[in-house]
Amino acid sequence: MEAAGAFAVNILAADQEELCRRFAVTGGDKFAGAPRRAGGNGAPLLDGVLASVECDLEGVLDGGDHVIALGRVTGLAAHRDGPPLLYFRRSYGSLPRPARSSSASMSSSIRAARSRSEA
Repeated sequence: MEAAGAFAVNILAADQEELCRRFAVTGGDKFAGAPRRAGGNGAPLLDGVLASVECDLEGVLDGGDHVIALGRVTGLAAHRDGPPLLYFRRSYGSLPRPARSSSASMSSSIRAARSRSEA
């Protein structure tokens, strides 16, 4: 990422858990066989994701056993509709679709998602 000076964030959909697991393991060519195209900044944009964010690398901070990349957004696109894939406390999940017209329904959906994530 530092050598390229740019990166992309691919927002995975709830039905892409297998793809997420592929990228979570150490070693190997994570992009092998993954349909993708180069973004405007050259970073890989995965096919079938909910959205993508393209960034120029602005800086890198020490995060202990990780580094924290700071990016300036240069491109943003929504590719399809659907719930995002979530990862919390060693498990995968997704948020239910809230009713569009009722804030009470949205609050109920958020409470239900929290209950599932704490279980």
